[in-house]
Amino acid sequence: MDRQEKIRIDELTVEKYREQLKGQNKVYMQKATGRAINNRRARALALGEAALKIMDSVKELGKGHRLVPMTLMYMMDEKVIYPIADVKVKQYEYDVMYQVQAEEREWTDEEVEQKCEDLTFRLAMETDEMFPENEEEKEDTSSVS
Repeated sequence: MDRQEKIRIDELTVEKYREQLKGQNKVYMQKATGRAINNRRARALALGEAALKIMDSVKELGKGHRLVPMTLMYMMDEKVIYPIADVKVKQYEYDVMYQVQAEEREWTDEEVEQKCEDLTFRLAMETDEMFPENEEEKEDTSSVS
C-alpha cells in the first residue's frame, strides 16, 4: 500500500462514517431506583414502584416523540446491600431502566460535518506517520526535471 492508496481508503472511510452518522436514530433512556428491606412484600413494592415510574416515563416520551417500533427494551438490576455497622437489616436496591429509539436523527448536519472533519484530520495524521513525505526526495526530483 502506498500513500495515494491510503488516502483513497481514508476518503471512503470518512464517507461511510458520514452515512452511518446520518442514519443513526436518537436513543432515549432513563433509570428509576427503588430500595427495600429484606422482606418479600417490601421488595415487590419497591420493584413495582420503580417499574411503574419507568412505564409512565415511556408513555410521556411517546407523546412528544415518534418511537421506532420494536426498539423498546426494559432492563432490571438487583443489588444486595449487606448490613453495615448502624444498619442491622440486609437491603435490596432495584434499578429499572429503559432504552428506546426515536424516529429522529441523533446528529445535526453541523455535528456530522464536525465529526467527519475530526476523523479526516486524525486519518491524515496517521497517513503522515505511516508514509512520511521526504522533503529531500521532492527537491531532488524537482531539480532533475
